[in-house]
Formats: sequence, structure tokens, C-alpha cells
Amino acid sequence: MGLIFAKRKIRNIMHKWKFCAACALILMAVSCDMLNQPKKVILDQTEYNIGSEGGTIDVSFVPLVGWEASWSEDFVSISPTSGEASEQSITMTITVEKNTTPLERRAKIIVKFENNEQTLTITQEAYFPDPDPDPDPDPDPDPNPNPDPDPNPDPDPDPNPDPDPDDGSSTEDVIPGDDIESK
Repeated sequence: MGLIFAKRKIRNIMHKWKFCAACALILMAVSCDMLNQPKKVILDQTEYNIGSEGGTIDVSFVPLVGWEASWSEDFVSISPTSGEASEQSITMTITVEKNTTPLERRAKIIVKFENNEQTLTITQEAYFPDPDPDPDPDPDPDPNPNPDPDPNPDPDPDPNPDPDPDDGSSTEDVIPGDDIESK
């Protein structure tokens, strides 16, 4: 009986050892796979809003792998557009032109890395000019306006009125030769 008991004990130990060995192999396979996982670059923000006046947006990230950017609309430009793997942070500057239309507009920017890609969305506000009903009300305002105009103006004032006939300086029509007395 002692031999049968010893064989069972050895068999149980062997089963436990095989189970432990199998678990160790699985664990090694998983951890090796994790070590071989590609380095993914994840951008912190992927949605940006900008006013109709346009401007720049700076996107900073650490490019653990090579990368390249492309965009969908002409009102957007990017600098730099690609780069090599680095452990130093880089800044990609997105320039958005002024929107002169009454429509909101969107642009998609795709940043492709060696093993993944990220999509950035730029939304730009519509342009609405300020209404100005009276842009130039009076180009030359009168510095001294007449506060009380004459309610009954003379329709045709005579610039040279006749002098008073009683003062002896009459300007009656004189015909030449009328001043000769006849005898």
C-alpha cells in the first residue's frame, strides 16, 4: 500500500507541475507578445473649434514612430507634415484661413503613424458681418447749425434793394439830354 500511495502522490505532483508549467508558458507567451506590441501614438485632443477670423492651432505629441499628416480642405495648412520617430515632443501647427462665408466649415486632418492613425476635426465658425445701417451719416456736418430757421423765408430776396427815394439820392432813370431846360 505504501507504494500505491507514493505513486498517487507523485502523479498529483506531476499534474500540478504540468499545470504550473503550462501556465508559465502561457504567461511567457502573453508577455512576449506585449513586448512586441507596436508603440501607439495617441493624440490628447482630436476636436478643435476656431472662430471665423481663422488662426493657428498647435498640436503637440511625442512621435514614438514615424508619422505623416494629410488634410481634406484648402482653407487648412499644416507644418511640419511628417516626421521621424522620436522621444522628444514635437508641435504640428495647423493654420486655418479666415472664413468669409455665412456657413460653418469643417476639415479633417489624418495623422498616420507606422501602426495606427488619428483623425483630427477642425470646425470653423461661419462669418456674419456686423450690420451697419448708416456707415457715414453726414460726411461734413455744419459746425454752427441754425437752431431756429425762419419759418417764412422770402422766396426771391433782391440782393440790391433801391435806396430810399426821399433822401434826395434818387436813381430814377435819366435819359441823356433831359437835363437841358427848354426855353
